[in-house]
Amino acid sequence: MRQVCGGDIVRPGATRFATNYIALESLLKKRADLKKVFISNEWSSHKLSRTVVGHEVERLMFDHQYWEKVEKLVSIYEALYTVLRIVDSEVVPTMPFVYELIQLMKTNLDRLKAKEWVKLIIADRWDRTLKHPLHAAAYYLNPKFQYRPGVGCNPELLQAVHEVFSKLDPNSDGLCNFGNELILFRDAKKGFGDRAAIASRSKMVPGD
Repeated sequence: MRQVCGGDIVRPGATRFATNYIALESLLKKRADLKKVFISNEWSSHKLSRTVVGHEVERLMFDHQYWEKVEKLVSIYEALYTVLRIVDSEVVPTMPFVYELIQLMKTNLDRLKAKEWVKLIIADRWDRTLKHPLHAAAYYLNPKFQYRPGVGCNPELLQAVHEVFSKLDPNSDGLCNFGNELILFRDAKKGFGDRAAIASRSKMVPGD
């Protein structure tokens, strides 16, 4: 099988989730080669071809509905796997983009018509391990996203921003000044409305 498929189907990933995704994606890519295995003389003469398990695997290899389900599952896995890969990347600071990536992932899952239980699992993982006010605050304070419709006045995002800043500077004067600056930022007034600032909204990585 390794010779026909050009290597192993299962390769270990950094996590069990990554391993499962890589295995399914590899299975899909090697679909044509796998079918060749089950129509070969080597397979027909092998003792496994005469077992119950062998018959079942052979049936699956030529089952169109089975491959459609694998394709759907890989598409759903890919949406989350892509987010996790970017979050773990050390090339670009991901803090300002995590919230956006999660929203995109949810949109992709809706487009793929993912089952509700899949969305619930991902939502639970997000709430328990990834969700943090810093992510929402970084999203809100990123000029790339701030000027999209509905972002500037989003109460959930505003709450996260105030929660984060109040921990950094609990002083009442500091909070007052921050609130004023936040309004200027939201409304693109003063320096936030300069031509240079507007032009760099979608190009500059926050923190530069």
